[in-house]
Amino acid sequence: MLAISLLADIFRISWKRAERVLEKEHLKGFKIYKEKERKRISSITTFLLGIFLAFLLFKFIIAFASIGFLVFGDMMAKIIRVNYGKRSIWQYNTHNKTLEGTVGFMAMSVSVAYFLWCVNLLSLGTGIIGALTATLVESLPFPIDDNVSVPVLSGAMMTLAQSLFLKL
Repeated sequence: MLAISLLADIFRISWKRAERVLEKEHLKGFKIYKEKERKRISSITTFLLGIFLAFLLFKFIIAFASIGFLVFGDMMAKIIRVNYGKRSIWQYNTHNKTLEGTVGFMAMSVSVAYFLWCVNLLSLGTGIIGALTATLVESLPFPIDDNVSVPVLSGAMMTLAQSLFLKL
């Protein structure tokens, strides 16, 4: 799926006619690409890249947790930001991070960590470190898309935490 999405992005970006066809609204209210994705790799591709890298770089449960932080945390952040977001942390181009959305992201990420601990798949300490890392990465204006940076950096911190905890 990553390869197909990446090829579609390359095709769309490099061929002007394809760009016009793929970026216009075909049905009322239905578009494939966001306006901010003009001349850029799509969020679909970066999301799939983040998943691919997580499974490539980390043990299964670490990858699973880091993707859970991304999927559920991002979903909650958006719902909270849209409905209750009042205090802007920062704005850059079309991105607007709010304190309320960040707290929603953190709450959901900690919930993912707690669930994985409850079903005995991940230590609570490792999960909390991953959840807090994911929240920090998602809330800061990194130049790398958070669909990639959240699973990779939270997965790296959980891997580091596991190796440190095992040596104690």
